[in-house]
Amino acid sequence: MWHHGCVSYDRFGRDQAESTTRTYAGAVALYLTWCRCTGRDWTTAAGRLGSFMFWLRH
Repeated sequence: MWHHGCVSYDRFGRDQAESTTRTYAGAVALYLTWCRCTGRDWTTAAGRLGSFMFWLRH
């Protein structure tokens, strides 16, 4: 799974703290949830981050 690989790299490859890794993983999970709930493809949805921020607030 791509997400696990990214988190592993962030944690071990860049010498990040475990809490940083958890925070990053949680943020990615929220983004992917938003993509799924709004029918967006995660690879192209970054152009709609304003909508994502609005979704987070409500």
